[in-house]
Amino acid sequence: CNTAVDELVAEECDEVLLSRERESADLIERIAKFMERQAVQLQACAERICDHLTLIGKAREQFLKLEQHIDEASLDELWERKEDFRMAHEDHEEHLTQSLDRLRHAAN
Repeated sequence: CNTAVDELVAEECDEVLLSRERESADLIERIAKFMERQAVQLQACAERICDHLTLIGKAREQFLKLEQHIDEASLDELWERKEDFRMAHEDHEEHLTQSLDRLRHAAN
């Protein structure tokens, strides 16, 4: 009795089950290919992000070097101008003192 039922079920369902197994295998293969493409794209994207961040880091380093150079150059230039002004001021003060002395000693 069970053999007859088993044969009937096998006859009716084996083809459907095989079809579903092929569909499942096909779906698994498509999913695997999709995941592989996604992994490749993700890796490429991660590499581009790393390259971009590396460029940003290098640009920041160059900016800091340039900023330091500008700061040092400006400091040197300001120091020189301050000294030039101080020396010119001393010369003007000396000239003013001499002029005032001559004015005090001048005949009315």
